[in-house]
Amino acid sequence: MWWYGKERHVRSQERVLEPDGAPRYRKVHKSTPAPEAGASPCPCPTRDPEGLGVTVSRAIAENEWVSNAGHRVWQLLGRIICCSECGRTMGTNAVVARKRFYYRCAGCYNGGLEACSASRYVQTEKAEAEV
Repeated sequence: MWWYGKERHVRSQERVLEPDGAPRYRKVHKSTPAPEAGASPCPCPTRDPEGLGVTVSRAIAENEWVSNAGHRVWQLLGRIICCSECGRTMGTNAVVARKRFYYRCAGCYNGGLEACSASRYVQTEKAEAEV
């Protein structure tokens, strides 16, 4: 049996001055015993009821991963599409409000035009249709 409400938890911030006089804040957690009258029992099963763990594991194993980059599945990631100029991988770029999705050269995006002189973006519809 597990008891809920046996302790009261208080979280706060404490101001500490650094040696140079600058303030720094740190979080402080304190737990104090609560009166036993306020605690409520919660039964904890010791066995797996009706194979629930197996059902959950099967659901997780069959779950399909979906990219959260623009709430769409990017089909050409993972070194499938690379930049024609510098050979680096193409990353993703999404303008969700306008429903526009692009692949972009990682070299041009990170290093500017000095790193890669290719066009900055390729529309996903055109690239995925050609591939």
